[in-house]
Amino acid sequence: MPTFEIPDGPTSIEAPRSGDPKNPRPAEASAVYSVTNTSSDSLDGRLSVVVSGASKAQWFTVDGDRERTFGAGETQTATIKASFPPDVAGGDYPFRLRVIAVNDPDNDHAEGPMTTAKLAPIGVVVIKKSWTWLWILLGVLAAIAIAIGLYFALSGGGGPSAALKKAEKKSAVWAEVYSKHDLKGLSAMSKPPFFLDDGAVLLKQADIQKKYLAKFTPSPLPAGLDAKDSGEVDSGWKFDKVNARLVSQYKQEVGANPELDRAIAGMKLGEDDIVVVGDTQGVTTILFFRRDGVELAGVVD
Repeated sequence: MPTFEIPDGPTSIEAPRSGDPKNPRPAEASAVYSVTNTSSDSLDGRLSVVVSGASKAQWFTVDGDRERTFGAGETQTATIKASFPPDVAGGDYPFRLRVIAVNDPDNDHAEGPMTTAKLAPIGVVVIKKSWTWLWILLGVLAAIAIAIGLYFALSGGGGPSAALKKAEKKSAVWAEVYSKHDLKGLSAMSKPPFFLDDGAVLLKQADIQKKYLAKFTPSPLPAGLDAKDSGEVDSGWKFDKVNARLVSQYKQEVGANPELDRAIAGMKLGEDDIVVVGDTQGVTTILFFRRDGVELAGVVD
């Protein structure tokens, strides 16, 4: 009965080719086995490789010391390295690990399970993964994320929610300036191209100011009607309610609306620009903002 045992080992190993296909390097692989001295005495053992089939002995070597001392009942690991020259045809190349007792080589020896080295076909080159590029990519992505965060932190911007809140605040300012009939203030907030009630797109700042002036100029009152009843007096006028959402969301809510579509097209607004609906004393005013910078783009009563 053999003193040594090699109870287990890999049934197959992959030997991928590497290097430039025009200047390939040897294809390499390795297999690891457990070798146990089953006796109660210390014993010297010699490791070797047994090849079969189309395999050649010169392609396989035992890593480290081939001759070792095994203590009583000791288990050691043994590694066989395979190295195939670039011109060896792809295929399966079997081999085994053998261990013999140095003091009785003819009668005391054992072999491990058959292992097959699978060599890739000639011309099939596997490029080894480089973790360096992964770390570089992660570093670049982290830098971009930090830059975006700093941009929004410094600009006071953010996601849609932040832009909507900013638009609501600007709407309150617009309402206050409007209630004061402050033409200069309103004109400063309303940059061309600008849209108002009649669907016209105003391309000049002066035209915007004239449009506001026309809205604030009282029409002649019918006989017997007091000014206080005309609806033109809106001192202290402020929004009672303000609701902001993206243009895309507002379109879904109101459905088909040619006037709304005409206004949005005239101001060249996008789906992620902002619509603010303000209500005061039953009067609805729609304000359009360009999300980039939350800039007032138009007003419709």
